[in-house]
Amino acid sequence: MQSPRTSNEKVTFQKYRPRRQPPSGFRPCDASAVSGNVIPQTSLSPIGLAIAAVYPHPNTATASFGTNNYNGTDVLKDRADESIYKLDHQFFSWWRANVSYLHYGQQGTGEILCIRSPYGWRGLLAVPQVDAINWNNTFLPSPAMVVTVGYGFNRFPNNSLDSSAGFDQTTLGFPSSYVNQLQKKSFPVVNMTNFSSLGGANSGPSVFYSRSVVLGVSKYLGKHNLKSGFVFRSISVDFTDLSNGNGHLTSPTISCRRAIRWEKKRRRTWSTC
Repeated sequence: MQSPRTSNEKVTFQKYRPRRQPPSGFRPCDASAVSGNVIPQTSLSPIGLAIAAVYPHPNTATASFGTNNYNGTDVLKDRADESIYKLDHQFFSWWRANVSYLHYGQQGTGEILCIRSPYGWRGLLAVPQVDAINWNNTFLPSPAMVVTVGYGFNRFPNNSLDSSAGFDQTTLGFPSSYVNQLQKKSFPVVNMTNFSSLGGANSGPSVFYSRSVVLGVSKYLGKHNLKSGFVFRSISVDFTDLSNGNGHLTSPTISCRRAIRWEKKRRRTWSTC
């Protein structure tokens, strides 16, 4: 990944004021350098500084601006459990039944969480689960006839969480009036132009489930065996998509070539480099 903390390549900072009317002949990418090559504190966003502080210091040599200079390691913890229960019972000589229940649960990470200061990287915490119930009945109405009736229910709740689940964005400086309206409480998605992006856009909880009914009839008529059956099955899903519920920020850019082209056309559109 790319970290903007330090670099062997000297970068000259330039100060732009896109909200002001640009002077005649002004080119954004040709503006004069900031005094001392240090951006004044009055021009820095406290929220931007808090987000930038999430990046760790590089731990590999920086070949050039924008190249990878950090290798992260992590311990991926996966856990799974499974259990099965079954009960058979004979109610009468002509009615036998059995019921079974299967449970499967898992918790695992979807990718390496390279940045942990505090919750920056696009990590995924997957929590799938399966619950299956079966109820089967066998009836003998007569010595030559067999009737089977079965019911099944399968539930598959799956929760895809951001690794930063529970993060309070007011700690970054965002106002509580904004944070309280977010649907998902986690680190915001921050798409950077030259550095690794931050945050996660995982969808959140979803529950897949199915229901089925199976009916079968078999009857002997002399040398013949007549069979008939019916199957009903429904598959459903309930979900709330929270992919972008934690906010989405993008770092704006503009190339010098585009800025000069805009200037030659004397357009009144200006941006920041």
